[in-house]
Amino acid sequence: MSKLVWSKKFKYVFSYTKKKGTFWGYRYPYYDSLNTRKEASKRPFKNERAAYKALLEIQYDLETSNISFIENKDITINEWIRSWIPYKESNWSVSTKLNIESTIKYHISPLIGNQKLSKLNRITYKKHFIDALRNENKYSEASILTWHKIVMRIMNTAVENQIIPSNPLKGFKFNLTSTRRSFTKEELKKFIDTIEKKDFRIQTMFSTLLKTGMRKGELMGLRWNDINFDNCYFDINSTRGDYGENTPKTKTSIRKVYFDDSLLALIKKYKMFEQQNLLKKGITLKETDYFILSSWGQPIQQSKITYQFRLICKEAEVHNITVHGLRHTHATFLIEAGANIKYVSARLGHKNINITLDTYSDVLKDEEKETAEVMNRLLNNL
Repeated sequence: MSKLVWSKKFKYVFSYTKKKGTFWGYRYPYYDSLNTRKEASKRPFKNERAAYKALLEIQYDLETSNISFIENKDITINEWIRSWIPYKESNWSVSTKLNIESTIKYHISPLIGNQKLSKLNRITYKKHFIDALRNENKYSEASILTWHKIVMRIMNTAVENQIIPSNPLKGFKFNLTSTRRSFTKEELKKFIDTIEKKDFRIQTMFSTLLKTGMRKGELMGLRWNDINFDNCYFDINSTRGDYGENTPKTKTSIRKVYFDDSLLALIKKYKMFEQQNLLKKGITLKETDYFILSSWGQPIQQSKITYQFRLICKEAEVHNITVHGLRHTHATFLIEAGANIKYVSARLGHKNINITLDTYSDVLKDEEKETAEVMNRLLNNL
């Protein structure tokens, strides 16, 4: 190892000689919050002044910033993830844990895992993650958006734990190359006309998603005793995936969602349909049974709902917006009809109204323009 020659001009700065020439560096001792001696060091620099300038920057950071930021400046995204998962996984359902681990293994780690957490910026992120995924031409925009949200969770928790001072991706605009998240009016009519030709199970399943805006997992978690036939509402208190049933992620997701008389009539017909179907198998429908069952009388699986939805979209000759797109369609049409955004947010079970405002900003922008025109007409009529 090269011998260090300490600078006579700048304390903590040194030089060393290698075959390619003489280089410079610094070694600066300090004490952390636990009064443990640490050392900040870096090399190589081309000259003495460059090393000294970098030393001044690290001294300033140690004086004005949380020492934790300095100590973690070289931690990579992969290294942080290994700490992040045990810290957060106790709050995850089995399906959420599997989805996150899969996203990390196949997308985040290979593409940006070796990036330093403190050095990641929007340009690098867009080029090496978002654009790289899009260039594969085999992932949907919805999937890429989901993976982007996981990256944001990883970064935000790093800020919470003082690993980095702020999230450099905050404000990153994820511009969907395809903005088709919901049906148009013409497509919606075709979709409804198509499901009305199906059996009561198919009709009820997709009419419920469309008319209430509930999530697919919430529909799968509903039981017959969660339906209030007298006051026409669903009592949403659980969510279910292919790996079991869980309580909703947030308190606001536990809610009552009201529905209209036409859906009530359809649900009653479906209940008779299901009772007759189960009786043929020698089974009695119980109030504690799941609301939507498969044709075999078992709790329906996510893949079955997705498969049926794709078939209906193909038959109706409409864009496949995904099952979650029915939730977007529900919200979009309510907002366009002038529904109070506060009640739309509560109906969707959003944690706060800002989530609704962000999610449907494009729709609200059109409504804002329309409001300006209304005001203009009012003034002109004066």
